[in-house]
Amino acid sequence: MDAFVNDEVKFSGNKILRTDEPSNTAWYNAYLALVEAIVEFLSERADFVSDWTGKQESAQAKSAFEAISSDLSDFTFGGSSESSASTASPQSTPAAKPQPQSSGSLAQEFAAVIDPLCATMKNASEALKEMPDVVQFSDRWIECVK
Repeated sequence: MDAFVNDEVKFSGNKILRTDEPSNTAWYNAYLALVEAIVEFLSERADFVSDWTGKQESAQAKSAFEAISSDLSDFTFGGSSESSASTASPQSTPAAKPQPQSSGSLAQEFAAVIDPLCATMKNASEALKEMPDVVQFSDRWIECVK
């Protein structure tokens, strides 16, 4: 994910930063902060996400999907490492890492991270009314991450 931020977002952002327009720079910095926060949030929890590469048997993928989606109303963070360890092959089992601090609901944790950043990006895009494509992009991006 770091490659996405560096290769795509920052590379493309250089063109915006070179305009040296305060409203453009403010919008880009708000966008970059939001993208980096999402990447960090996901990266911190990557070890706790189901890891199916498509190379395993399809029955194993189906049972893993059913197990993690049995109660979609409960997005509490964490879970038993024993259940995932029993289905993983010994070669692919990574060393246990400490879980990120959790307040319980993964959705609430994500919202706490991104809501202020989305508000900053929304405010920055409103200053760019002469660029309706940027405003529309911002609105759609915020809608997707919320």
